[in-house]
Amino acid sequence: MANTRTRERGFGLIQMALVLMVLGVILSTLVSVFVGRVQKDMAKRALTAIRLTRDEIIGFTIVNRRLPAGDATAKITESGFTLSSPTDPWGNTWRYIAARTSACTGNLYDTGVYINSQSNTGLSVTAYGTTTSDVAFVLVSPGPNGSLETTLPAAINPTTCPGTFTVLGLGAAGAGSIANDDVVEYVVLGHIHSKM
Repeated sequence: MANTRTRERGFGLIQMALVLMVLGVILSTLVSVFVGRVQKDMAKRALTAIRLTRDEIIGFTIVNRRLPAGDATAKITESGFTLSSPTDPWGNTWRYIAARTSACTGNLYDTGVYINSQSNTGLSVTAYGTTTSDVAFVLVSPGPNGSLETTLPAAINPTTCPGTFTVLGLGAAGAGSIANDDVVEYVVLGHIHSKM
């Protein structure tokens, strides 16, 4: 009777390298899908949050007949007015740009300036090649990178009337040549008038 030996073999070095390579491809695919879903979820949350903030500002404006006060750093400074979400989903403070009056003599948040008596504003928004006039206010989230690529100074406190705010397309080179990821929402004066 012949003696047969059974050889037990493990993985060789090449086989182990192939298995690790396949696992690496699978893991990198899963991670990229997961990251993509997280980014989409955050973008949806940002849109929901900016629209909620916009509606809170409109509500304040309807009740008080003027916009909430802001400052030259594009922050809401209205005493006693607290947003339910003072920051965007990434923890950045909302940037708020209020329009100037139709005569450019004051801001739509100044005491004694009633928004329902204004027929136009000193703020326009150019977005994707189209310019919208008589914008009451603009809200901006600096986005996931926390950097404000959109240039604000001319719209915050225009020295000449009207001021123009330009909305950059996502991914467009913004301030410092950083790809834009800002989330922007703006409301025209006529929309607020229709709610009053």
